[in-house]
Amino acid sequence: MLDINSFDFHIPITLTQIFSQHLGPHLIMETDTTSKLLGSDTGPSSQTQPRKQISQINIHSQSSFSSFALKILSSEAKRLWCLMIICFSIIAYCSYFLDYTATESELKLKQRIRGLYQKYPQHAKGANPFDVFTTEKRLSTSYPYTDSSNDKKPYILPKNIWQMWRTPESDPNFPYQDLHKRWKDMNPNFKYHFGTNDQIINAVHEEFKDTVPEIAETLELLPSLILKSDFSRYVMLYLYGGSYSDLDVVLHKPIDEWFDTNRNVGFVCSSELDLNAPWWNMIPKRNQVQQWFFKSKAHHPILRKLISTIVKTTFEAVELGKEANYGEKQGEERCGTVDIMDWTGPSVFTNIVYAHLNSLKNPTIIDTDCMKRFNTELFGPDIANGVAVNWKLTSGISWPLLINDVVIYPQHSFRESVKDDGREYYVEHLFSGSWKP
Repeated sequence: MLDINSFDFHIPITLTQIFSQHLGPHLIMETDTTSKLLGSDTGPSSQTQPRKQISQINIHSQSSFSSFALKILSSEAKRLWCLMIICFSIIAYCSYFLDYTATESELKLKQRIRGLYQKYPQHAKGANPFDVFTTEKRLSTSYPYTDSSNDKKPYILPKNIWQMWRTPESDPNFPYQDLHKRWKDMNPNFKYHFGTNDQIINAVHEEFKDTVPEIAETLELLPSLILKSDFSRYVMLYLYGGSYSDLDVVLHKPIDEWFDTNRNVGFVCSSELDLNAPWWNMIPKRNQVQQWFFKSKAHHPILRKLISTIVKTTFEAVELGKEANYGEKQGEERCGTVDIMDWTGPSVFTNIVYAHLNSLKNPTIIDTDCMKRFNTELFGPDIANGVAVNWKLTSGISWPLLINDVVIYPQHSFRESVKDDGREYYVEHLFSGSWKP
C-alpha cells in the first residue's frame, strides 16, 4: 500500500477540490503530511495530532487516495519520461546522423583518393587534395613560414638560383649554354642549382612522401612536361627559397644589385601583360603576372596556396577525365579540358598573387613611383568592393611596388631589353616557346 507520509512535496491548492470530489470527506486529516498534500494549514492543533490517527482513516478512503495520487504521479512521471526519451532520441539520432554523414563522407573521400592511400597509407591520413584549405594547412604544419617584413634587421632572400631542363648540362644539345653560364658568372655569391625534370621529380617525391604525399602524387598525375615543370619550380622554391629562371632568360644585372635586396622581402614577381586599351578583354588577364622568373622565401604563403590550388585542379581533372589544353582547342572543344594557363601557368599564378595580397589585413603599401598613372583613361574590368589590391593599383607602374613582403616589378624590368633611360632592367625573356609539346 502506498505510504502517503513518504512524500514531502506541495500539491497546488487548486487541486484540493479535485481530491475532495474523488475521495469525499475522509480526506480531512490533521497531520503535517496531509496539510502539505492539501496545501492548507489546519492550525497549530494539527501539529500535535499523533501520527497514529492515520490508521483511523477509512481503508477505502486511503486506498482511493493512494490510487488517485499514484495515478497523478504516474501520469506526470510518464510525461517526464516521454520527454526525456524524446530528447535523448533526438540527440542520439542527430549524433548518429552526423557520425554517419561524416563516415560516409570520409569513405567517399578515401575512395576518391584510394591510390594515394595505397601508396602512402601512413601519411595520407587527413589528406584531402580536393580541398585547398586542407592542403594548405598540411603544408603549413610541415613547413611553417616566418614573416620577416617587420624585422629590424634586413632579411635577404636565400642565395639560390634554380634552373631545369629536360637533359643534363653535359648533353651536347643542351641549349643556351652562354645564358646558362651567365647566371653563374654574374652571381658568384649564389649557389647555383640545376636539375633535369626527372631529377627534380624524384627529389620532390622523396621530400613529400613522408610529409604531404599529395604533392608527390600530383607531380606524378600531371599529364605533360610543361605542367610538371611549372609545378616543380613552385615546389622547389617553396622548399628552399631563392630565384627561379627559365633557361631562355637573359640576366642583365647581378641579383644582389636589385631593388628588393635588403628590404625584408619574401616574394618577388613582375607584371607581364599590362594592356591599357578598350580591347583589354582580348588577353587572358588585364594585368598578368609572369612566372618564368620569380624569387621567394622558403615556405612563402603565396607558393603554399598556389601549390594547394594546383593539387586540387589536378586531382579533379584526373577524376573527371579532363585533358590539358595547350590553346589548340577552342569553342566546344574546350569542354572536358583544362587550359594549361589556368592549371599551372601564369593565369593561376596571377590569381594566387592577387588573392594573397587581398587576404592581408591592413597591408602596408609602398608606391615608389609617383608617375605611374597613365595620363589617359584606364580601361579594365570592374573592381569588387573591398578589393584593395587590383589591376588599377599595379597598372602603369614604372618602378617597384611593395605590399608587405611582396615586391611587384614593372613590366619593363623583367621583359624588355636594357635601355639607357635611367630605369631598372634586370632580366629579359626570349620567349623561345620550348614548353610547347
